[in-house]
Amino acid sequence: MNIGSPQDTSNVSSKSGRVIGQPPHIAVKSGRCLTARQFAGQIGSQSDMKSAECPPFATRLLGIWRLGEQLATGPQSMLSAAQPADSVGNTRWDYVVRSIPPTADRDEAVEQMRRFGSAAAAARHPHLIAVLDSSLDGAEPFLVMPRLDNRSLADVLALGMVQPLPVVLWLVRQTAEAAAALHQNGFIHGDIKPANVLLSPRGHATLIDLGFAKRIGEPGDGVFRGSPGYAAPESLDGKMPASPAADCFALARLLWQLLALTDRSATTTAGLDAVADLIAELVDADPKRRPTAETTAARLIRLEIETLGCHIRPSRTAVKPSGANGQQRAA
Repeated sequence: MNIGSPQDTSNVSSKSGRVIGQPPHIAVKSGRCLTARQFAGQIGSQSDMKSAECPPFATRLLGIWRLGEQLATGPQSMLSAAQPADSVGNTRWDYVVRSIPPTADRDEAVEQMRRFGSAAAAARHPHLIAVLDSSLDGAEPFLVMPRLDNRSLADVLALGMVQPLPVVLWLVRQTAEAAAALHQNGFIHGDIKPANVLLSPRGHATLIDLGFAKRIGEPGDGVFRGSPGYAAPESLDGKMPASPAADCFALARLLWQLLALTDRSATTTAGLDAVADLIAELVDADPKRRPTAETTAARLIRLEIETLGCHIRPSRTAVKPSGANGQQRAA
């Protein structure tokens, strides 16, 4: 999945809503539990992304950028591989330009790009997508982002690979840190979901697609924007002021889904209970009682450390000297 995932028609609704419930059924493709390194390898080795060095079929110029192949499109946005316009003959396409498709509602598409750009400019964080350049007032508005040809968390869920609980906590913790950065700078994300979290081959998470970002306290206009399956109940009618608590509810939903891929045999009951307690707090019916994203990230990292012990065992092949004769024996 390429950066800046365009919104699809399924994640904009003013009627449908769902609250967190039982973990979804996911077909597990392997009964063995992956180590963190093996899990990261699955993200990279099974990726079907095209190389950033693949040449485009055709090119055109937009501002100071040369646009190449179209990577993805949605009702309000179109993503294209890009490079600086003066990079004639360069085979690398390391950027993505988000522009407006011909059939889009131009006002809505430009508004989403304005929100995207404002939120990205206000909050800069290693786990949050960056906007490198933009032009929103011309005939062809656009945003420029780094190209991240990584799998999304939705792809990882679809793979159904069993993974250790510390890895699950690590992935959600990175996402919570990105959300906390937005909240600390006056914005909410508004659409945290698996498809909007990209993972590098080493497991680095990047929260993308800020098109539904809002300033904290911004009044609702009666139109719901987001993904109903991850939206807090109070936000489904589109009338509530923007609140960080809605993002925290979505983090809980994300964590709940990933728990379905957790290797329970290598996890203590106490560890699972602690995670369940955190989820219960994050989906509290009263948004004011939900932990903040910053608090959630801090609790997740503590749980990472506490549950990691279940996956650390002494090596059975270690050796040590047995005496002055220099011979060695198994430890």
